[in-house]
Amino acid sequence: MLQKVFSFDVFDTVIVRVWARPTDLFVQVADELTKAGLITTTQEQWPNIRTNIEKELRSKNRTKEVHIDSIYNALALRYSWSSTERELALQIETEIEKKGWHLVPSIKKYIQEIHRSGNNVIYIADMYLPEIIIRSFLDEKKLWREGDILYVSSSTGLTKKTGSLFDFCLKKQGLSPQQLNHMGENAISDVLVPKRSGINACQYTDTQLTRYEKRIAEHTSLPLKLRSLLSGSCRLNRLNSPYTDPHQLVIWQTASDVMGPVLFSFVYWCLFEAKKRNIERLYFIARDGQILHKIAILICKVWGYKIDCRYLYGSRQAIKFPSIKKLDSYELDWIFQFKEGSLSVDSVCERVNISPLKIRDVLVRNGFSQDIWKMELTISERDKLRKVFQDEQEISSLILATVQSYRESAIGYFSQEGMLDEISYGFVDLGWTGSVLKALGDLLKDEKLKPNKDIQGFYFALKQRVDLPSESLAAYYYDNLNPKFKRLQVCQSSELFEALVAADHGSTVKYERQNDRYIPILRNSENKEILDWGIHAYQKSILSFSNIFLLNVEENLFSIYDSLTISDSLLNLFVKSPSRLESEVFGKLQHSQDMVEAQLFYLAPKLSAKDFLYLLVQGNPFPSYLWIPAVFAQSNRYSILPFALFFSLFQALKLVKQRMFWLVNS
Repeated sequence: MLQKVFSFDVFDTVIVRVWARPTDLFVQVADELTKAGLITTTQEQWPNIRTNIEKELRSKNRTKEVHIDSIYNALALRYSWSSTERELALQIETEIEKKGWHLVPSIKKYIQEIHRSGNNVIYIADMYLPEIIIRSFLDEKKLWREGDILYVSSSTGLTKKTGSLFDFCLKKQGLSPQQLNHMGENAISDVLVPKRSGINACQYTDTQLTRYEKRIAEHTSLPLKLRSLLSGSCRLNRLNSPYTDPHQLVIWQTASDVMGPVLFSFVYWCLFEAKKRNIERLYFIARDGQILHKIAILICKVWGYKIDCRYLYGSRQAIKFPSIKKLDSYELDWIFQFKEGSLSVDSVCERVNISPLKIRDVLVRNGFSQDIWKMELTISERDKLRKVFQDEQEISSLILATVQSYRESAIGYFSQEGMLDEISYGFVDLGWTGSVLKALGDLLKDEKLKPNKDIQGFYFALKQRVDLPSESLAAYYYDNLNPKFKRLQVCQSSELFEALVAADHGSTVKYERQNDRYIPILRNSENKEILDWGIHAYQKSILSFSNIFLLNVEENLFSIYDSLTISDSLLNLFVKSPSRLESEVFGKLQHSQDMVEAQLFYLAPKLSAKDFLYLLVQGNPFPSYLWIPAVFAQSNRYSILPFALFFSLFQALKLVKQRMFWLVNS
């Protein structure tokens, strides 16, 4: 039997660049050549000049291959460089090229397995750089074994694209075509061409840009250098996934390509705005703030922000309940906040931290017998229970007495966390109205600790605003004071976004004094559902992306305008047109409509025609908590076609209605 020999394409197979496309690095070359006083050409002009000279030399060369020395000889003539200047220019490009190289982890592992089995590999590259540079990099990265072979077009004058480099390799190694097993990224030069010669060839596609990476790389409203490095950073991190399980792999890759850039952009905006407003400390409110806080720590460390970033345990229940002073309509609106399938006598009582047994007689007297306390309330029952809470002195007195004990512990915790410090501070949260910030401000102001006007809130989106000064609340992606209808559509499903910033612990219920410290009391120490889903893989991917991006991009290259362009582009693609795999994996995220988490829902369950029919009969075919595009993406398109058409009509009418309302109120 003939011995099998393995060969690998080098670039975009064994080695991947941090740049989205190879020629993008010429922008950085232009910067460095300008700093060295070698060119006065603009950053936009140089890549064209550099590539055109290479093309011209190839057209004059019978083999269609050139060496980088020839390229820089031609450039030296054009710019009248001395031999020293030519060497410096050549060194600049070579160093920038090498600095952007990274091994592809899966291919590295594969080659190391071949080496461990006692076999050598052949590396084959169409590249103008000298063979020694490529070989030394492979050696440095422990991917070169004595006996390995490297064939480079710049040294041989032969190319993979024409097939001559493969023929040369076979002849030099004394191999028959059937013995060689080649892997490479290019469908023509790494697959079609060698297969014509009888070589066993397969394509490696993981290094090709995904639809998200392409969207950024081709977004011409972004500076070329930024869009290339951002897209390349996403790809590098995507390839670095430590997971092989399909579910975890989708989590890692989507977090890398979508929520990594989006959440990084949001946190950067928070830090930028805080610095502009001379805010010295930012509190990231749990649970939405867990991953945001971790990103902020990285940005501050690398980009030098002198802002004290802290994680604050809190929730609507833990912060708003202690701020209650009387049971007026505003407080009752919060207590009886209602969404699909989320309100019962038990959950209402839990919101205000009282046991329904303590008000059993009042409830029974008003028609709420104990056997229905756990059942979902109808709208009329909800209204009736609200009136009971409003009119019955026994209930309001019990709630207000409970508030007093909770308030003392809450104030103790906030004081312990530095809210009495004589510095300016702000809060970071996801959205959507600023009600938690208002409650916190009322609580502190009532205790004569901090006036409302000193509190600043930074939000991903604000769909509405509570009664606070407009300058107290700032929004990144969507702001109802400066409305953009398309962005409102994207962030309409608050459940989806809240799930995308989920934490690994349960929500904060209250605060308790234990010894000399105030401790947040969590509903659950671990958020089992989100842990089982894979939140750690998700957060690791986002933080890994952030690290890669920070190492490759300087802050002066990243503007707030650019960050919004990036977020807009990625979110529109992900939220409105998720792939089937993304829909299946992220649709399994669970979210509660209720602040006490009495019931959990999947964001995008896989529904059959029967399920859609049931929802239709119930009069609520498209509940607000469902991520509808993801539901459709993973359902059988033929069985749900009537419902998809109905949904399209439903959405069109809803869109017209929303648009009219938006125009009237904006």
